[in-house]
Amino acid sequence: MDHPFPQAAPEQVKIYFTWTCNLSCPFCYEKEERRRLKARPIDDFIALIDELEELKVFLITLSGGEPFAHPRCFELIDRIVRARMRFSLLSNGTLIDRSIAHRLAETGRCRQVQVSLDGMREFHDSLRGKGAFDATVEGIRNLQRENIPVVVNTVFSSANYRNMPEIAHFLEDLGVASYRLVPVHDHSAKLPCESALLSTEELARVVADIGPHLAEYPHMNERSTPLRMWKTIFHPIERPARVCQRCSTPWRALAIRPDGAIFCCENLECGVFGWMGKDRIADVWHGEKLAQMRRHIVEGNVLSKRPECETCRYAYYCGQYCPLWSYDHYCRLDVIEHLKKFGVADV
Repeated sequence: MDHPFPQAAPEQVKIYFTWTCNLSCPFCYEKEERRRLKARPIDDFIALIDELEELKVFLITLSGGEPFAHPRCFELIDRIVRARMRFSLLSNGTLIDRSIAHRLAETGRCRQVQVSLDGMREFHDSLRGKGAFDATVEGIRNLQRENIPVVVNTVFSSANYRNMPEIAHFLEDLGVASYRLVPVHDHSAKLPCESALLSTEELARVVADIGPHLAEYPHMNERSTPLRMWKTIFHPIERPARVCQRCSTPWRALAIRPDGAIFCCENLECGVFGWMGKDRIADVWHGEKLAQMRRHIVEGNVLSKRPECETCRYAYYCGQYCPLWSYDHYCRLDVIEHLKKFGVADV
């Protein structure tokens, strides 16, 4: 890490201000937490903006649950706007009608809305309920009518990985600002079954289907796994074997759960660093718990599963993105072997 010391305040704070959602997805990782954790009143989150304004936080990301399922969502948004901060939203898109999209546009502060789309109509509705696909697509179009950038997040598993080219073409035709295709991880969701996790062969199939045709997908986000895997296999960065990627989140962001817990990353069981209303954000940001996590990331060892990992040309990418979580656990050498079987040339 080039800059091991944090800046004066986080540039982004993610506020998960409600457990409420209008859908009941079988894989949702929040259900268990909803049952045992009581959400704080929305007034507490509105009051929190005073502190974030004082710290000059640049961006607030609002999530839930489903933000628009909370009846006072726009009170929180209005307070963010008065603080002259920008905001983004994470949403399932089904509740975004024309009036909501227009209200977001009127603020002049909405950076983007990220919407989840799991696949084409039949598959998406099988997970989120009949009519969810059409409602989500209509929500996207309502945002587009107001010139609000829409980012789509699509998670693929063993159940839908063969449909990634189809959904990518659909999103290109829909004209979204960008979209990200990422494999399901068992850390982030209650999977319907263990087989939902992709095998290396299944991941390689997605890479083989997408990689040779990247020109057809100009709006695919660089963080999309098939795009990133393809580019790093064919054009790897030359780095020493023991230099690997490190997560920058603890140097940039904090997150707050609906129950007021302050933590760092929604992808990790990284512990609670403080509590909204009890601990000041500035004290948490410069506190020992977060400092310890930063040290852990800086000093963490590269993940080596085999002796040959030490000198592998892809070691930079296969090192642990964060020592607390093996982010990219698919070996590129194994992916290459499958690509050869699929007839991908020049591997």
